[in-house]
Amino acid sequence: MFADNQRISRRQLKRQFVLSLVGIFLLFQAGEIASGGGNSVAGMVIGLGFLVLYLFFLVRASAAYGNLEKYFGCIGKWLISLVYLSFLVLSGSFLLEKISFLTERYLLTGVPLPLISAVFILAAGLGMGNEVQRRGRLSEISFPWVIGILVLLLIFAAFHLHAPDFSLMEPWSAETVAEGAYQYFTVGTSVSLAAFLLSRVDKGSRTEKGGTFRSLLHGLLLASAILLAAVVILLGVYGFAGVRDREFPILDLMAGTGLPGGFLKRFDIVWLAVLVFSLLFSLGSILFYGCWLVGRNGRKRDWTRLILAGLIWLGSLIDWQGKKVSDIYVTLLQDIYAPLFLLITALALWAQRRFRSEKTKPQSAESGAKE
Repeated sequence: MFADNQRISRRQLKRQFVLSLVGIFLLFQAGEIASGGGNSVAGMVIGLGFLVLYLFFLVRASAAYGNLEKYFGCIGKWLISLVYLSFLVLSGSFLLEKISFLTERYLLTGVPLPLISAVFILAAGLGMGNEVQRRGRLSEISFPWVIGILVLLLIFAAFHLHAPDFSLMEPWSAETVAEGAYQYFTVGTSVSLAAFLLSRVDKGSRTEKGGTFRSLLHGLLLASAILLAAVVILLGVYGFAGVRDREFPILDLMAGTGLPGGFLKRFDIVWLAVLVFSLLFSLGSILFYGCWLVGRNGRKRDWTRLILAGLIWLGSLIDWQGKKVSDIYVTLLQDIYAPLFLLITALALWAQRRFRSEKTKPQSAESGAKE
């Protein structure tokens, strides 16, 4: 669509936004929300509302994210970059650990985890690259297939629905609803990474802020709608108690889903491949944003990608006294990174307003002198 100008369309932005979220939502959020019943579903809806509000302000602050040094100075730029780089390494380690675990358990039993992790981080790095347009084109091509297969699988799984026993649902609790809302919101605050790329999004025929916000909003709502559909189907198939007894209930759901006629016996392999691809896209996005934060020079980005991949690979293998990255990830996200993301967005809005006011002062003084 574009020449070699390192720009993407709003449709490409939305599609890569959905691909980065949908696998994470389905694997890590669907079972937890379903097990919490009405409290978690209500919390998800409330958290989604706050996430939409955050997304609105994030787009308005995109100018500061796109040029950190201009608005925050050299020190501020590197402090913010270090916050996001540490988050990217932590999130990448968490994702790679889970992808490797799922692959070893369901696809490549007996293959050493370090080898599986190395292959996946290599595939994510080479497949995504560090070019804006390359990532945009990949999302453009893969989006219909990934989302189409996921929706098709959910439709087939819906044929097994039955009314769950609501007596087993957790009692309504305002505290539990609030916890669910904050949890969903914190998972979604990673959307702040998109703000670093918004200056590269084509304006199209609409205003940049309004059009960009709508594209991101549509992507967020689509990913959330797929998640909500998966939650309803999980409850209808397994019930509240059945969901709580499973580590990854969405995998069990899809393992028991097949095409009508039975001509494809192992349709669960197709489902798992699509899920792993979505998680790999998220992992590749982590490497992409890490390279984008450090610098726009090609050689610097290549070295950054290599170092990030190495740190993520090592992080995914951590096993200190039985503790892995996945055991502390949610706590760090909720207690440290999500509040920091909110603070950075608030500072970005303040820096933009301050910069605009300082820019208009000389003009006001000059006009006064002429009078």
